Amino acid sequence: MGFTGFPEAALDFYAELSHNNTREWWNEHRNIYRDAVDTPLRELAELLADEFGEAKIFRPYRDVRFSNDKSPLKTHQGMVIVPDDGPSLYLQLSADGLYLAGGWYEPTKTQLGLWRNAADTPELATAFDKEIARVRRAGYELMDAPLLKTAPRGWPRDHPRVDMLRRTNLAIGRAYEPAAWLHQKKCLDEVRKGWRLVQGWGEWLGKLPPARMDP
Repeated sequence: MGFTGFPEAALDFYAELSHNNTREWWNEHRNIYRDAVDTPLRELAELLADEFGEAKIFRPYRDVRFSNDKSPLKTHQGMVIVPDDGPSLYLQLSADGLYLAGGWYEPTKTQLGLWRNAADTPELATAFDKEIARVRRAGYELMDAPLLKTAPRGWPRDHPRVDMLRRTNLAIGRAYEPAAWLHQKKCLDEVRKGWRLVQGWGEWLGKLPPARMDP
């Protein structure tokens, strides 16, 4: 039959799971997860693979070994693509709808160096303003992440772009509230459009010129 969107039962499943996060409830509703969440997600991943690459679909179970919260199941499901030479791409489904994201989620020291060089170069900082404005017009924002408490080592604390210098995550994301298209074939087009925008952001980051070495 192929991908026709995520059924409303998928969102209902996660809404109920948030109040019944037990193995007993899971065992009674496993078939709903399979039919409404897992199968459509795998069908979607297959359709996206030619353009974006093979996706890793996460396990529905939480790793509770080092957590005080022993709830056994995740209240969302997602998949990620992490190419060798491009930005990561992420999709998450939950009771709240769909979330698309990607970019340099855990940037390397080299990538952070490129970013900081951009913050320190007026023409690149201006180009950043234009690029982030383009991203925001499409409804995307830089993802929340822990910020450095101050400017990185060797950079002045009163740097005019200290807000850029303090960033540790260079990914963008957008939350899509439940809508009719989520339950239709059109969902595939929306995901493609969102991930293409994320790829454009990652490509812009990848073209930043080499940075000066941090002291």
